[in-house]
Amino acid sequence: MPSTTVQDFKMQSIIDMGLQYINGFKTIKSARKKGKKVIAGFLPPLELGFCSEKTIPFFLPRFTEFPFQGLLEAFTKINKVRLLSLIIGFWDQINAFLSKINTAQTNMNSQAFVNTFSSLDNLSEKANFYLDSCIQTRICYGVYLKYKKYFDLLLGGFEGNYCLHFAKFYERIGRKKPVFYIEKPYGDNSLEHRRNLVRKELEDFFVILEQVTNENVDFNHAKKKMKLVNETRQMAALIFNKYYRKGYVPLHWVSSLLVHGAYTDSLSNIDFFHEKLRLLLTEIEQNMKKGTIRNYKKEGIPRILIAGSPGFDPALPQIIEKNGGCMLYIDIFSNYDKSNMIALNGDFIEKYTDYLLLNNFEKGTEDLMDFWIEKARLVKADGIVFNEVWGCRFITPSFKLLKDRARNELEIPVIGVNFHNFGENVGQISTRIEAFMELLT
Repeated sequence: MPSTTVQDFKMQSIIDMGLQYINGFKTIKSARKKGKKVIAGFLPPLELGFCSEKTIPFFLPRFTEFPFQGLLEAFTKINKVRLLSLIIGFWDQINAFLSKINTAQTNMNSQAFVNTFSSLDNLSEKANFYLDSCIQTRICYGVYLKYKKYFDLLLGGFEGNYCLHFAKFYERIGRKKPVFYIEKPYGDNSLEHRRNLVRKELEDFFVILEQVTNENVDFNHAKKKMKLVNETRQMAALIFNKYYRKGYVPLHWVSSLLVHGAYTDSLSNIDFFHEKLRLLLTEIEQNMKKGTIRNYKKEGIPRILIAGSPGFDPALPQIIEKNGGCMLYIDIFSNYDKSNMIALNGDFIEKYTDYLLLNNFEKGTEDLMDFWIEKARLVKADGIVFNEVWGCRFITPSFKLLKDRARNELEIPVIGVNFHNFGENVGQISTRIEAFMELLT
């Protein structure tokens, strides 16, 4: 059977990142005491929030009161003396015994998180937010309704250029809160207007940033922070190249999801996140030497890559595991290309313009197909689960194209599963995944 979440949470880096992730309100209160402004967002380039010493970026879903919030202070104090990992290890032994008596333990814990996000979805529904939108935008709008007083500026736009729901999301919030919506250019590098557009957008953003903070942007400070951003990308790439590509699965899907979520805003503290990723690399290597990280490829355990719209029911990876497989959630870990780095010599705005253009989708969904196919090829995945999120008009229609390309180019099967709300269609997902896994085992 695949590794467990508890094994990962014996690693100090994962504990530290986990506590920082769910302790968002403490982060905001501390930042506000220091006179800092909060720049909220849902997707990159949130690292722009590090360009001023008076701002911090904040991933919208972290504006959430997570389960067990009341225990956070106690957990944090215990963690400071480095005892929490020992307690988790001890709990692992207890839980192994309890699981023989009551297998509902894991489901109860995951259900608590599901209920948290479902409550935000319900807020959107009561506010008559666009009911044909995907669950990501519904949850984020619920976050806005509940926590809008905690952020000063909403940064976004790149995703909204492809997704009508995100465009409407920013438009609606912009009626009440300051929003900076970045226009994303279409076309390839032969079109000069693309560069002019992106540079002008960045110049306008920095004007807004100076208005919000009431001070001039120090681009030398920005370059120092972007150097750390580059290094976190390189460390993530190393995890992918050194382990996933060779058949090892160094992180359980829960821990992988945590690192991905933390990566979006670098936990509002790039210095902290940089330090924890470095520690994570060290701890993964230590686990390799101990022999606690298994090579699933050599052991014949099917590794199933998830593609399609972001967000999925937690029942999905659990069903895959129940049927003897392992779900890989590794989007950021494959960001190993040099184009993902921000050049730091010369004019900062010019170099950041280059970075955004190099990472721009030029062909829309075809670029996504290339990304998923290449990722599946590099890790030698045994199959792909395509997550069809209801309401996603950009990614979901590409299912057939991905399925055909995976069959023709990789000779691996692809299955689509539907996702609308948490807890819905679990029976149908289970039936489909069970049949899919029979093809691979």
